[in-house]
Amino acid sequence: MYREQLIECMGKIESTSKQAVAINQAGAIRRMLEDSKFVFWLTVFHNIMPHVGVLYNQLQKTRIDAALIRKQVNVFQKSLEKERKRMDTVTKEISALCETSRKKKERRYSYK
Repeated sequence: MYREQLIECMGKIESTSKQAVAINQAGAIRRMLEDSKFVFWLTVFHNIMPHVGVLYNQLQKTRIDAALIRKQVNVFQKSLEKERKRMDTVTKEISALCETSRKKKERRYSYK
């Protein structure tokens, strides 16, 4: 994920832009990317949406029977269960990322 680069980019826009709308929007995006809850849910949806897409595409086929639907739903459920089991790891990774961002932010503003 390019979260850190996006945070830096939004900070650059905030500090160099002359347009109030751009500054406000960049600040809002930067704050969202620094918010651990937002990053958590962004990560959750990033991880599950490919599985949703696969299931959706399978169910949209014109020739499909109940057995195949049942099989595809089971595959989907197993995929989501794998993602659910990874959530503790994801939560720890996000906490570490947000802590790193917080420290960088503190260093960045302590020199000004």
